[in-house]
Amino acid sequence: MPQNGETETLDAGILDQSIDATVSNITQEMAAIRMEKQMIMSECRARPRNMERIKASLLETLKAFPALADEAIYCKPVGKDRESRKEKYVEGLSIRAAETIAEAYGYNEISIQVTDLPDDKAQVTARMFDYQTVRIWSDSGILSKWYKGYDGRQVKMSDDRFYSIICKADASKRVRECILRTVNAGLKAWFLDTCYKILERSLNPEVIDKLAEEFKQLGATPANMEFFVGRPRSLGWTAVDYRKLCGIRNAIRDGESTLKEFIATEERSRVDPSKSKADQLADHLAGKSNSNGHGAKAGEPPFNPPTEGEQAEAREIIRQQDEAAAQSQEQNPTNVASADDAEIMDQWKLAVEEAADVTACNALEQKLSQAPERLRGSILEMVLARRQTIRGRRGARQA
Repeated sequence: MPQNGETETLDAGILDQSIDATVSNITQEMAAIRMEKQMIMSECRARPRNMERIKASLLETLKAFPALADEAIYCKPVGKDRESRKEKYVEGLSIRAAETIAEAYGYNEISIQVTDLPDDKAQVTARMFDYQTVRIWSDSGILSKWYKGYDGRQVKMSDDRFYSIICKADASKRVRECILRTVNAGLKAWFLDTCYKILERSLNPEVIDKLAEEFKQLGATPANMEFFVGRPRSLGWTAVDYRKLCGIRNAIRDGESTLKEFIATEERSRVDPSKSKADQLADHLAGKSNSNGHGAKAGEPPFNPPTEGEQAEAREIIRQQDEAAAQSQEQNPTNVASADDAEIMDQWKLAVEEAADVTACNALEQKLSQAPERLRGSILEMVLARRQTIRGRRGARQA
């Protein structure tokens, strides 16, 4: 029977053997990877990239699968134009288009890595390596398992949903970014223009009907589609309109944007920029816009319009808020709109929509001091409008 010293010597020997075996395995794997890379690089030198051949391959793919042109473009809102005050949209190649180009481009490697971080977060990294040009492009971002629920409280999503859906959707967008940043700019422009021409040739009433059905499945209404285009379908939609609708559908379906974001854009664009905030609020409270003539939207209970005194009080409150914001901006020029304003407004809008009674609206009004001064006037409009709507419905039920 071995003594203590002999046992320690035996254990040390086994450990050394295990380490040597592990190092040997790693060395063999690294050697295999190195050999694979060298073979690909040798193939690249023997067959230089030919853009005409790549274009021919992409054309052949589009001819074999014409529906790919519908899937190749995305469109999303990026804010209002300062001069025209109209919503601006940006168009580009979609995730499916980027994958198609990468396949025809050849001799490239795309990888995705998800790394767990503390505080229920994960880092998603996408990377593309072009063997022909020896160019590498990577893109990464951090995601959280926590999100805001309908009641305003933070909710933790399940690991299955987070890793199987959220992380994969984010990784797809980052892969698209890496591919489009790496491939030739002229090839991207040519492919986009070719898809535009295919869409123009394929426009007909049946195609529009099919697109309307797809929007319906995404939760959009025909009125939403007419707003995206800028005019009713009865006046005729052009190939440019069809292209824009295809891009919006692809952006929603691929996760580039959401239907909620597009509808919020629609609601913001309905505001008349020539009117002051006070006049807009008075019109809204009086039910003059989008009403059925009785101060309420179709399908809703009758609405009791506010008195002249309530409207005057609302105008005075907003005027004071605007004056305070102007003074604050003069004293502190850095107090200007930032990229976070839209997110802050979305949070307040959600809170206002979830306010179930007048008491909840009053509580939100008390919390206005927590919002940036430049946004308080707009937030107050939402709170007052919500409170008046609740009062009108309560009056209708009592009647």
